[in-house]
Amino acid sequence: MIAVTGAKGFLGSHMVPFLEGQGHQVRRVTANLCDPRNVEEQLEGCECVVHLAARMGGIGFHSTSPFQP
Repeated sequence: MIAVTGAKGFLGSHMVPFLEGQGHQVRRVTANLCDPRNVEEQLEGCECVVHLAARMGGIGFHSTSPFQP
C-alpha cells in the first residue's frame, strides 16, 4: 500500500491514477497532517509514502500575492 499525501491537489490528483495504473494499491491521505494521531492512523499498513501535501492558500493566494523576484 502506498500512501499519497495531498491526493486532492494538482500533483496528487495525477500521481494517484498513475500509481493505480501501475498496479499499486493507493491510500489517499487527505487528513490534517499537523496532528500526529491523524498521520499515524492514515499511514498504518503503508509501505511507502509519496508526500505531495503542502499548506498553501490555493489559487486565490497566488493571484493576490504573485511572485516578485
